[in-house]
Amino acid sequence: SAWLSRKKDYAEKNGIRFSIDVPEVLEANIRSTDLCIVFSNLIENAFEACAEAYDRYVDLKVQIVNDSIIIHIGNSVFANPIENQGLFISTKADQKKHGYGLRSVKQIVDKYDGKLIIQPDYNDKVFNVTVTLPL
Repeated sequence: SAWLSRKKDYAEKNGIRFSIDVPEVLEANIRSTDLCIVFSNLIENAFEACAEAYDRYVDLKVQIVNDSIIIHIGNSVFANPIENQGLFISTKADQKKHGYGLRSVKQIVDKYDGKLIIQPDYNDKVFNVTVTLPL
């Protein structure tokens, strides 16, 4: 999509390797605005999290498996994330205006009875998020 192309351009300009593996056509019984919220929040969070990492990368992979869409995003991080009750806290200076991205994703996942799996790898400084939504 044009939006993903703009994100790819942003990544290149900012020294981030951004690999994208997404099917050409995604047909789902999920509102397009909800999918946009999931994708935009996951990608923006990944870009911000890897901005200070030594090896800056974001890997986005989307698959259709059985009757589900699986969205996986992994990115490098500079510092280990801070977890609170299953979600991760923003480390930005003005926390009142930040930290809503994963909450928004979680709300959409819950709306469609999907799954949200967050797996930070503290040893390798990698942050992985997998969203599974029924088609």
